[in-house]
Amino acid sequence: MSARGFTIWVFAAAAAVWLLMFSGVPLGVPGEWTWPRHPAGVFAVVGLAVVAGLYVFAVDGLAQRLGPSRMAGPALIAAGFAMTVAALHAVDSAAPAAGASRSPWVLYLSGTSGYFREAFESDQSAGQFLRGYEATVAEGEYLHQGTHPPGLILAYRVLTAAVRAAPPLQSVAAGLSSTAWRDSVSVLFETSGRPADPVAAATLWWASTLTVLAHAAAAWPLWLLLRRVLDDTTAWRVAALWPLVPAGFVFLPKSDCLFPVLGLSVAVLWLWGCDGRGGAALAAGLVACGALLLSLAPGPVFAAVAVGTVVHAAVRKETRRLWRPAAFGLAGFVLPLIGFGAAGLNVPAVWIQNLRNHAAFYDHFPRTYAAWLPVNLLEGVVAASLPVVVACLGRREVRRRSRVDFVAWSVVAAWLLLWLSGKNMGEAARLWVMLTPWPLVLLGLRGGVGRGHWRVLAAAAAVAFVAVATRVDGFNLAAAGS
Repeated sequence: MSARGFTIWVFAAAAAVWLLMFSGVPLGVPGEWTWPRHPAGVFAVVGLAVVAGLYVFAVDGLAQRLGPSRMAGPALIAAGFAMTVAALHAVDSAAPAAGASRSPWVLYLSGTSGYFREAFESDQSAGQFLRGYEATVAEGEYLHQGTHPPGLILAYRVLTAAVRAAPPLQSVAAGLSSTAWRDSVSVLFETSGRPADPVAAATLWWASTLTVLAHAAAAWPLWLLLRRVLDDTTAWRVAALWPLVPAGFVFLPKSDCLFPVLGLSVAVLWLWGCDGRGGAALAAGLVACGALLLSLAPGPVFAAVAVGTVVHAAVRKETRRLWRPAAFGLAGFVLPLIGFGAAGLNVPAVWIQNLRNHAAFYDHFPRTYAAWLPVNLLEGVVAASLPVVVACLGRREVRRRSRVDFVAWSVVAAWLLLWLSGKNMGEAARLWVMLTPWPLVLLGLRGGVGRGHWRVLAAAAAVAFVAVATRVDGFNLAAAGS
């Protein structure tokens, strides 16, 4: 694609997103599910545009220096984290609890999540909680806890215990939280009838901050994956686009935003394992099992990574080489299951019941499949950054196909199957956050983009990011709190 054609197509995509966000077009299917919109606040748009513009300018300048550096990975995380935190505070001017100040509500309210509340208010020991969890899930709750393994609640229990045992963690949270965030916590406690609790407030702050950090951290394994097909500097530039992908930002600090880094980490570790590093394959199994103890959502990504490497090995007639990494990976996956079994929890039984509960959702909330098919497709590409998706349609680099190619296209196939299955009619943008780094991988497989094209793409991605981030309300907290 010529430079002129690339610019036209990419900015046309950004303009399309802008029109979609600032028009009256329903974001979903009216009468079944639609995402609400924030007011089109001028200060939020300008503030977020400044933040995104400064980020693009900074990473453009750093790319040449840091691409081949050992600090490249940490720099990606630091830059993405700083940009996301600043953007969350900028969006706070759009509406109450729109940006950073939404975090305590999202984590605490049963209508949006409820795992923190379950962990914080439980008087059971960890052992009692695990031994009774299968029975809890069998009750058939189909919105939150009933569709999830116990990992999120356990993580919040551990974090709460750490904050309670270490007063300096409370001091750090109190010192670094913004005025809007503290006001939001005060209103939350007042609304829920709880007295002010510094441990709960600090735990909420740490939980939201660590989730933002984990989301930003996805850029590091993304860069490691891209380095397998691109030079270090080009790979760094493509990975640096990750914070401009809007889906994760809209749904922070929901646990869905943890899954990009976990999915990419499993892919990187597993590919290292296929290169002959048994320890990496073992770690891939451990991370995959840990992720599935939080939620079954990243399962399709892990399955696609495995299928992609098997197909690659079959095409190359090298399937025997997979036996060793497969053994290590399986061992890593099974070890946590044995540990939980010894603690009294049958994890596979919980997973099966989670799937049954999830299937019951549409019995209570019917959806029109034909209506959602085009809506979900549009929602998916906007969530993954429409300019990035358009850029993936550019020229393809002629080279021998690697394991990364097979893995990435397997993930795309899994995404298409999820879309066609109609499993996510209503909240696809949130539930597909785990998949949104993969268009950037596809961009890398097509040769990446040179510095000039990258600047055009980054600017267009920033425009689309601002439009989505300032307008889409991922939580509708007024309804959730009622």
